[in-house]
Amino acid sequence: SSLATAVPLNIGHGTSGAFDGALAELYIWKGIVLTQVEIDLLAKSKIKGIGKMVQSSHLKMYIPLDDETSGTSCDGDTFLDLSGNNNNGIGDNGANNTGLISVGESILSYSSQILQGI
Repeated sequence: SSLATAVPLNIGHGTSGAFDGALAELYIWKGIVLTQVEIDLLAKSKIKGIGKMVQSSHLKMYIPLDDETSGTSCDGDTFLDLSGNNNNGIGDNGANNTGLISVGESILSYSSQILQGI
């Protein structure tokens, strides 16, 4: 289902400035509050795609953030939603284009179950 809104959904930028860090994956669930156990699983897991197994019927967006060449700008690039809901995103670093840079994956790995689409 769509996450369409009247205004763009901005991730990594708020009223107090830009997010100063790195994201390995992006998940958005709708209509559910994750339990503390589920949050802990997501925070501590080093398996890419593990969030697809958490409340999967409520998962509206999953962007693995791994389809860009390390060290390149992601400004204007499309990030594909792999939840099956086609809620793709577009990188937008604003006017200066100095901070939205892809970094090669070094922490997470894919499990064979994720690769098989389970």
